[in-house]
Amino acid sequence: MFEEYVENVVRIINENGIVARAIKDIKSDGSVDYILRLTEDPNGLKWASLKFDTPEKVTKECPEAESYAKGVIEQILKMDSPVRNARTSLSKKKYDKIKGQIAPFIMDKSKYKDYLKNVPNRDFLDYSVVYCYKDEKVLITVTNDLADSLGVTEKQLYEDSVKNIVPKGPVNLFRMLSTKSAEGKNSSSGDEEDGLLPVYLLSNDVMFGGASVLLLPDFLEKVSEKLGGDYYAAVSTNAFIVVTPKDNEKVSKGNLSQIGRNFSNSLSGPDTLTLQEKAYLYNSSSKALENLK
Repeated sequence: MFEEYVENVVRIINENGIVARAIKDIKSDGSVDYILRLTEDPNGLKWASLKFDTPEKVTKECPEAESYAKGVIEQILKMDSPVRNARTSLSKKKYDKIKGQIAPFIMDKSKYKDYLKNVPNRDFLDYSVVYCYKDEKVLITVTNDLADSLGVTEKQLYEDSVKNIVPKGPVNLFRMLSTKSAEGKNSSSGDEEDGLLPVYLLSNDVMFGGASVLLLPDFLEKVSEKLGGDYYAAVSTNAFIVVTPKDNEKVSKGNLSQIGRNFSNSLSGPDTLTLQEKAYLYNSSSKALENLK
């Protein structure tokens, strides 16, 4: 019953435009705590944590999930918000002055469906593309209201942000993780060397929001040329994707997804945006990504 209560609280908060999720913490004695993670901008990675009261206390003092959720929302909105402050500051700028700092980010459209109602976005494969402004101090998602203030359309945000992607790869994932990568050898080659598994990482120059390289047809075609034709691409986080040649005998599309997931888990913290896990085929003839059957 309490787990259902927690799920309802999370749902109501999300429907009100604040991203919330519950983390289940199982204690050594078998008891369970729920931590509520909240943010006004999931791409900004500035989350706050609230610990749920015990089931008994919640039942006595706040019997309805809607009342509890409303209290949390009011508490968040009363607090000084770096997200709202950044949006206000950004809304006063000229779009032409900042368009070089807009980047596309890929989000899970099923997990963040309520959040996506409030931001310019477009469908891409099984995901949604949103747009973030980034400088040395702030990373913030462009909302519908902010786009209106800047006088910019979703189409223009997409076209400008894609121009700002600086792609990187393919880099052999296992060479990158080994000490040999520091020996001055060319790790960006598509050739398999030293018996390493033919698994390669594609990202951007900062490996942050790097799954957006999927939006670059010319880059994906160059990857195909380096890998010798068709290849599988696995997605599990918005930071990068992993690929392997279709005709290799060492890594299957299923293995590739597992490798990508393991690498994601080794890097991810509690606020990392994971994506719906999917594997695609890059068809070198059609020069496009295809869903696997």
